[in-house]
Parts: sequence; C-alpha cells; structure tokens
Amino acid sequence: MATVLSQVTLLDGTGADPVRDASIVFEGGVIRAVTAGAVADEWLGPEHRRHQLSGATVLPGLVDAHVHLVFSGGTDPRTDVLAASDGALELLALGNAQRALAAGITTLRDCGSRGLLVQRLRDQVNSGRLVGPTILAAGPPICAARGHLWFMQGSLATAGSPAELVRARAGEGVDLIKVMASGGHLTPGSNPREAEIPAAVLIEITETAHQLGLRVAAHAHGADAIAGCVDAGVDTIEHCSWLGDAEGFDYRPEVVDRMVARGVVISPAVPAYFRHGRAAHPAEQDYVTALVASRLRTTSLMRERGVGMIIGTDAGCPGLAFDSYAATMPVYTEGFGLSPMQALMAATSRGARALGLDDRLGSLVVGKQADLLVLDGDPLSDLSALGRVRQVYRGGRLVAENGVLTG
Repeated sequence: MATVLSQVTLLDGTGADPVRDASIVFEGGVIRAVTAGAVADEWLGPEHRRHQLSGATVLPGLVDAHVHLVFSGGTDPRTDVLAASDGALELLALGNAQRALAAGITTLRDCGSRGLLVQRLRDQVNSGRLVGPTILAAGPPICAARGHLWFMQGSLATAGSPAELVRARAGEGVDLIKVMASGGHLTPGSNPREAEIPAAVLIEITETAHQLGLRVAAHAHGADAIAGCVDAGVDTIEHCSWLGDAEGFDYRPEVVDRMVARGVVISPAVPAYFRHGRAAHPAEQDYVTALVASRLRTTSLMRERGVGMIIGTDAGCPGLAFDSYAATMPVYTEGFGLSPMQALMAATSRGARALGLDDRLGSLVVGKQADLLVLDGDPLSDLSALGRVRQVYRGGRLVAENGVLTG
C-alpha cells in the first residue's frame, strides 16, 4: 500500500525551486514518485492512502548535526550525568530523541554520550522496537585526561594510544568519532581558548578513524585547536569560535582557506539565544555580547570564503531543548547571512552529505528513504513555519502529527 500526499508545495532539499500543487508517493519506506500536479493512475487505486494537504509544504526531515541525548538541558549537565544511573539516562535519551522527532527532526548526530547508551538506543530504534529518528552515535568523546567532557568516560588516559582508543570506539559500534580538541564551557577547569589535544594526537586519531571508515567531528573553540583540526583532516569542526588568548578572538583567514581546500565543514552548533544575545546570567552579559558579535562576524566570513555549513542545536546543553530547531534557524539567516533556501539545504541535503547519509537521506528524490516533514505554511517566506509541524514521516511511517507521536 502506497501513501500519496497531494496538492502540496514541495521543497525537495536540493535547492531546486519549490514545486506548487505537487504530489509525492512513497511505499515500503521509499519514495516512489515525485510529480508536479496529479500522480499517475497506478497510485490512484482504493488500496492506496491519499491525503490532500492544500496549503501545506513538504520537505525532507530535518538533520540536527549536533546534540547530546544524555544531557537534560539543565544548568549543570556534568553533575546530572555523574549522578544518573544508566537506566535513567536511557529513558532521558529516548524522551529527548522522540521530542526531536515530533518537531520534524528525523536525523540526529549525537556528539557525545556515556558508555554504550546511545548506541543501544540507536539499535532499538533501527530494529523497530522503539520509535525514534535516525541516530548517529559517537559514544564517549575522546578527550584529554580531565579535559572537556572527561565525565563521559572517553579520556585518552584510559588507552595505551590514541589509535587504540579509536579502535575501541569502533569496536563499541560508534558511527563516528568525536574528539574534544579544545576546552569547553561545561567542564570546570577546562579552558575553551586552549587546545587540549596536541596536533600529532589529532592526526593519529583522524587517520585511524578514516582507516576504519569513520568520520571525525572535532569540538574546537580556540584558534590553535581549530588549526590543528584542519591540519589533521577532520570532517567537521563543531563551534569553530576562533577564541584567542585572554578575552580576544583570533580569526585566521589562511586556516579558513585550508578548510575550504580540504572540504572541512563547520557545524556552528549555536544556541537559539544568539538571535538576541541575552545571557542566562547578568554577570555574563558582557562576555556573551562580545562572543555573539564575534561568532556572527567570523562565521559569516567563513561562509563567504566558501566553507560549508550544517546545522546543529547543541540540544541537551543548558537551556537548549530538543525541539528548538525552528528557533535556531534565524541565527543562520539573520546572523550568518544564509538565504532561507540555503538554510533549508544546510538543514537537509547538506547536513545529510556531511554526515555521510546523502545516499539515502536529505532530499525528496525517488529511491531515497521517505523521511518527510509536512508544515503549515511556507518556510521560504517565513522560517517560523518550521515550528508549525503538521505531520512527520520516517521511513514512510507516520510517526508524529501536530507535535504528538502517533506510535
């Protein structure tokens, strides 16, 4: 039995112009036909489900390239993770994943968890035992001894060599390697401005991961760490904040040019508050104001020089919900200078390509998996339409309607 959605505006994720009064047909979890106007007679029989959705826009399910499923969004994720049992974190991760799915996010890249928790969740979703999005799991991120996110149990001190630790992660069934090249804000004693992993170690990690067929996502705020990641050949750089010494910033155009030449993609993973620049605490307002201004400027400069960009919300970090994608998107248009179409491509086809999934996800093309998002309204003219989710399909199955999971 096929499902036919008709009388919709179709945005296929490739950057092609929208198709008005379109129809899309999917069966067996796969897209079978995409047409302008009416569908072929073969799909009109009574055995097929037909939905006329006048006024709706259909686009590929969204890709959130940077989340932490075992984080609660509370003020102190480190303390929460250390105190929680595996069972509690598994339930939290499932709830977070399903909240994202109901908001139209059909693919999540988890950029750091504890133990095998997210791999187990991914496997249960893939087997059909649980409803959820496509999940890519990094497992515990590789970090320096007592470095950023050490509490996720991924310290280099636990292995004989960096290559050994990468092979251990591969043996645990990860989909990618996450490496913490600089310090971060969530770990006491860790400085985001400082490189925490030497360049030679980054090279060993990256080369080993690539030999094993795994992509590498590198957390890097500081300029030295960013340069080391580019030279190591990582696949994506998360945040890419260009923090310099003391309170300054250190944007390096020559490093950006190497990023372009090597195809390194950035995932800014900025929170929705970048849209208005308000700090969570008044004492941090001056820092946040300077950080936001610099991030908007340097990320725009990188985009103008040709660096590829994908979208991640950093959901799970303090104050960042798993259904905050729509609220984050204006940062990319108003702040980074992407057009609405470019932003939607970053959220779909370009995100899927950067994650190595574009052979089956990210665009509404015949033969690809039927991951679809049905919206009320037109996101090209009003990005807030991304928050007006009518239906979500994953693998051709209706999994959410009007923000509520259906099964």
